[in-house]
Amino acid sequence: IGLLKDEKWKVMRTFFLRVLKERMAITINSTTCESLYDCIKSILSDLKAKKGEPVNLTKLLTHKCNSILRLTLFGEAGVTEEQIRKFCELYAAELSHITPTNLFLNGSIARYFIFPLKPEYRDTKKYHTQLEKILFEIVEEHKSSYNEENVRDIIDDYFKERDERRRRGDPTAQFFTDETLGGNSYSNDR
Repeated sequence: IGLLKDEKWKVMRTFFLRVLKERMAITINSTTCESLYDCIKSILSDLKAKKGEPVNLTKLLTHKCNSILRLTLFGEAGVTEEQIRKFCELYAAELSHITPTNLFLNGSIARYFIFPLKPEYRDTKKYHTQLEKILFEIVEEHKSSYNEENVRDIIDDYFKERDERRRRGDPTAQFFTDETLGGNSYSNDR
């Protein structure tokens, strides 16, 4: 969403900010809150179980924070922990190839003529393709089980908003595509 431009960017940003605020309020005021507390207790028990041994805090907290984000955005049934873990691993791998020296490759010439010649380009494309595959699998799973009367998570919120805008004849409904949700959420390749 951060890489979208113009009116599409404004519409998506406004929608996601509103929905994220609502999701946080729902999470705090619902039974999902119990799951969050369980996750926090799990962090503490994992730390206690180490009994003074070295702990990889980055790995532990990344895993636990991903669990908290997953529960907040998707609830218990929206996305599996394995999907989130795999997504984060691929995203970290993709970013490691893009940064830091490749940040100097700016603009169309670098993007299309220099970066493709770098040795890490194939790996980056492979990770990017796998990331998109995970995202589109999640979107397809949600489309097949979507029920407007039973909104389960942020993806169902997206579908519901799209359907409501279409019913009203709102021209911004054109921005609510599967590609925007699945691909452009973190990428500007489209």
